[in-house]
Amino acid sequence: MSVLRRIYLCACMVAALALPVGGQTLLHRYSFTADARDSVGSANGTVAGGATFNGSGSLVLNGTSGYVSLPAGVVSNLTAVTIEAWADFGAIVNNSFLFGFGNTDGSGAGESYIFCTPHGNGTRAAITAADPGWQGEQQAALAGTLDNQSNVLVTTVFNPPAHFIGLYLRGVLVASNSSVTTTMASVNNRLSYIGRSLYSSDPYLNASLNEFRIYSGALGGPQIALDAAAGPDQIIADPGALQSLIVAVTNMPAGGTQVPSATGNFANVSNVNLFAYGQPVVVSGNTNVAIAAPSGAILAIAPGTVRITVSYGGLTNNASLTVTLPPNRSCSTRLETVSGT
Repeated sequence: MSVLRRIYLCACMVAALALPVGGQTLLHRYSFTADARDSVGSANGTVAGGATFNGSGSLVLNGTSGYVSLPAGVVSNLTAVTIEAWADFGAIVNNSFLFGFGNTDGSGAGESYIFCTPHGNGTRAAITAADPGWQGEQQAALAGTLDNQSNVLVTTVFNPPAHFIGLYLRGVLVASNSSVTTTMASVNNRLSYIGRSLYSSDPYLNASLNEFRIYSGALGGPQIALDAAAGPDQIIADPGALQSLIVAVTNMPAGGTQVPSATGNFANVSNVNLFAYGQPVVVSGNTNVAIAAPSGAILAIAPGTVRITVSYGGLTNNASLTVTLPPNRSCSTRLETVSGT
């Protein structure tokens, strides 16, 4: 038979992002307990300007002169690189660099580099082979800045063999570029800065860094999600068995979309974002009220209450979602005939 249902329409978009996968090795690790010593390799850093240590495992960058200089060549001879940093950001001045590995030309302009900035035309990571560098940047950028945000894991993946740059915040891929043509061989890594730009006129970073890591190769989404859950003081390669699954949703109007919160507690690490780590299966208990896309995103269809069920790793849990009327007149309604039995 045919049933008649009312669908409330609002503009929405659900996008799926592909994550690169590759081999990786931790080359350098800076925990900033009392200095900028490299606990994995031999690339010990030098503290400069007004940079200090707070005695509880953080490097404090004052935003006016403080930074860390690492040895030249820390990312040379790599075809792909992943850089992770845990930071508490203060008020950030435009074009402050979280890190910059490259060179500064005779006029004070950065050239042939990779970098990440938490404030400057958004939050972005870029690679360039140009001089000045800004003329040739290929980037992954997110609108908005990280000003005054705490306990942020910023992960940048530069993987030119896969034509990929990925920017992850707190373990989640938030921006990417899959058309990268500049190679790591083009990076002239004579200077290696944490908290300082390669452009001599740019400001310094106002932040506290708990840890800074450099990997050879492209970390994949699952490992980055584990790192975000584990925090800066430990590295978890094997999470162990999944022990519990927690699901949460937020009530929303018809036409709205959301990805439910699905958190996994494993034997060796807790609070893992399962949508960043893997691909949970999401099912709606009433498709007249809301539907679930293969990506896991939920689209609210019409007012009502529905049970949203999430499954992963042999475990299942659910949460109740209430869909309300659209909040404004920009949404429209139509009647649609749907075939069924």
